[in-house]
Amino acid sequence: MMKKKSLLRKKEDRAKLTLCILPLIKIFLFSYCPMIGIVIAFERFKPSTLFFSKWVWFDNFQVIFKNKDFFQLITNAIILNGLYAIFGAVVGIVLALCLYEFKNRFFVGFTQALLLMPLFVSWPLIGLFARSLLDVNGLITVGLSNIGINVDFYSDAKYWRTIMTCVHVWRNGGITMMGYYAVLLNTDKEIYEAATIDGAGRFVCMRVISLANLTPMLFLSLFMACGSIIRSDFSMNFYLVGGRSVLYEKVDVIESYMYRALMNASTFGNLVAMDFTQGIIGLVMSLTINLIVKKIAPEQAIF
Repeated sequence: MMKKKSLLRKKEDRAKLTLCILPLIKIFLFSYCPMIGIVIAFERFKPSTLFFSKWVWFDNFQVIFKNKDFFQLITNAIILNGLYAIFGAVVGIVLALCLYEFKNRFFVGFTQALLLMPLFVSWPLIGLFARSLLDVNGLITVGLSNIGINVDFYSDAKYWRTIMTCVHVWRNGGITMMGYYAVLLNTDKEIYEAATIDGAGRFVCMRVISLANLTPMLFLSLFMACGSIIRSDFSMNFYLVGGRSVLYEKVDVIESYMYRALMNASTFGNLVAMDFTQGIIGLVMSLTINLIVKKIAPEQAIF
């Protein structure tokens, strides 16, 4: 009997491992193989010699650290990604808690589909939609001017961190909510029943039971966000901001800068060095956040 169970277990494990093959191949091809290109960060790259170009050690890094725009790009990325992570988590948790209180399956399914729909809208369409709202003759701009508030969103950068955060949360709020909602669905119902018998109301159950169960997921989400704290969604910046240089002060990020630099035939080695620096900063941030979490709540640390 034990042998049969062990054989069944082995077959199940083999099936699971087989399912992992394609994702592992994808990770190897698109995450590990491109790492060969890191050597370009230490070379004066020429297409004719490829990876055997002249070795210049850290000259490319010196160039980017002397560039006054580089630290502004990092500041913008950290602020924007910080806003995305904080408000995304808050909206995701609130939506998950609200949705968990509804027991009607049709309503829950319909709401989930409605919240996930923005994720399937392409960035070019979102850019056009934003322009129709925020342009000089846009719906929001005209509406504000009718009540005596004259605003030109595309000529004033101070509004755009708020705009970018709202768009990001609107598009990704549904998928963020699904992660937290899945955690709530796996919570033992007997805990809620015991709390109700003891006289706890809905809001007390939310605060004491639901939020406590969501804490590990929240820490994991913030940890992952810190790992890519200076990496941004190029498509989002490209289609919302475009080539409006007046807005770069608040929302320009490394990816957009690298795109413009490539269009202007910039040195390829400098751009690879910039991208490599992004990865190093993300790694340091992840390790730092994990260390802080380990000091505050050791059981919530990733490693």
